[in-house]
Amino acid sequence: MKQTAVEWLIEQINNVKPHQFCSLETIKEWCEQAKEIEKQQQDDFAIVFAEWIRVCKLKVRPYNFDNTKELLEIYKDEKGL
Repeated sequence: MKQTAVEWLIEQINNVKPHQFCSLETIKEWCEQAKEIEKQQQDDFAIVFAEWIRVCKLKVRPYNFDNTKELLEIYKDEKGL
């Protein structure tokens, strides 16, 4: 499984040695990088979910394709999320 943005940020913080100085600017940069990671992960999830819906339609699955919340729950159940 991919590392989440929060996990990445915690890893960066944990990699700072006690004797090292970590500037506020560095922390701000890490936060911005974590935001970008999170945005990319959300985009990736949306793409995979949309592809799953497309495949379900092609396979003529008996889902209500007008109810995206229900589809999302079905998707999460199938994928174990």
